Amino acid sequence: MNSRQLKREFEEIQKSDEWWEFESLSKLPIFKDIHWKKTRKLLRQFRALECGFDLEENLKLQPFCACAFNLAQMTELAKLSKTFMQTMKTGRKSYRNTLHLMNKAVTKSVLENASVKEDKGLKAEAAKLVKVLEGGGSEKLLSHDQLSILNLALNAENQSDTVQISFPNENKLYTSEELRESLNAWVDELPNDSILLKV
Repeated sequence: MNSRQLKREFEEIQKSDEWWEFESLSKLPIFKDIHWKKTRKLLRQFRALECGFDLEENLKLQPFCACAFNLAQMTELAKLSKTFMQTMKTGRKSYRNTLHLMNKAVTKSVLENASVKEDKGLKAEAAKLVKVLEGGGSEKLLSHDQLSILNLALNAENQSDTVQISFPNENKLYTSEELRESLNAWVDELPNDSILLKV
């Protein structure tokens, strides 16, 4: 499992702008850390595959290697980078949905923070950020300035700690398991526990 291909795939993901945005958003206080914890777990699994043991010597003592590799998990481990990428994408989408849900409160805070700055470029970035917030599930990457503004806005003392929400209105048939999964995914996109939700 010391696969160069697997290492290259993980390195490419971690060097990508999408990963940088995901990592930056994961540190913001309004998001639940579910997706961040999943990616950290996958990274630990990947790093545990670095095997430096002398297999030939090891097999004289026991019928398996001393590292974390398990032949029964070969298929799952080979897909580790794809799972990692998908978890990051799901997290980014979830963060966007959370921001869209809190659109009014976050927009207000973003505009208030931008109005006290003298920098015209920063104000322009704040205006672009507001459009992204209003757009909901937009896949467009946030710039460094937009993330900085968002960070300031979400850490501001005057930020609203109550958000009006409503249950998803989907006219669709579900099995009980599908409904549970759908509701759990919706709950995962709600802001963290420090923000009160009015249903």
